[in-house]
Amino acid sequence: MRHLAVGLFSLLILGCSSSSLDKTFNPDLYNGYYQQILSQKEASLNELFLMNYSVLRQRDYYGYEVEGMTYGELIEQAKELSQSGLAVEYVYETPAVPEGITLDIDVEGSSTVRPNPSSSRLIRVARFAVGFQNTTANDIALLNCSFILKGPFQDYITTAGYEINCKIEAGETLRIGFFVDARVIRDNVTYDQNYEVDQIDLETLLASLNITLGGLSIEENPAYFERCIDTNARREPFRTISIYEDLEEQDWIQRTEGTTKLVVGNTFLQPEEEDMRTIQLGN
Repeated sequence: MRHLAVGLFSLLILGCSSSSLDKTFNPDLYNGYYQQILSQKEASLNELFLMNYSVLRQRDYYGYEVEGMTYGELIEQAKELSQSGLAVEYVYETPAVPEGITLDIDVEGSSTVRPNPSSSRLIRVARFAVGFQNTTANDIALLNCSFILKGPFQDYITTAGYEINCKIEAGETLRIGFFVDARVIRDNVTYDQNYEVDQIDLETLLASLNITLGGLSIEENPAYFERCIDTNARREPFRTISIYEDLEEQDWIQRTEGTTKLVVGNTFLQPEEEDMRTIQLGN
């Protein structure tokens, strides 16, 4: 709040004779100028979201800068990043998808869920649904799967692993809903941030996630598995990757002359013990 107060006070001194988009980025004035651009509608909400995300995500290893640029230039740079992605190489160890399974992934934005049926507390989550189609001539069982979550700049955020253990008959499509706690996403996005940002549009971020398959396992002899019919429930991950706890301590940032690699490593998470859970959607 102190930064916002200083920013707004400084804006009054600077006056409004020129567009805020022509002003040069200043960390101490940023939140005030953000509010002025928003109130004067000098940029669209999506442009503001991308600009704000670029400030929030700026790190020396992501290959772009925000210092010395005007807010108009920040918006143009952020729009370009949303199209081309970050100028870094991510290194993933992603196993091949078993033959006979095709996926259709739908990002569904945010919602609230109850941590357990008896809890009155609701938590904000990112929701997505996946259709698993068995294109083979035989029944199979879907065991475990993992998904990679990326932001609007194709920036890695986390990996989430889920247990399924459901039979899929030949030619059938099984559609399952999943969620990831929004706190995991927020914590990974803000970890090691360079600039203080008062406003984080978490709702737009959760709706703009890019989700891809990180790994999947099947059982070709599904005699001991049953079809899953409770498609209104959401699957909770048995594990999500924390940049601080899982990647930072493993020196995931690798720099060579002129090149930066971010080593995410294995994207197919395996449960350590039986821990499949589902919970019902809240509001």
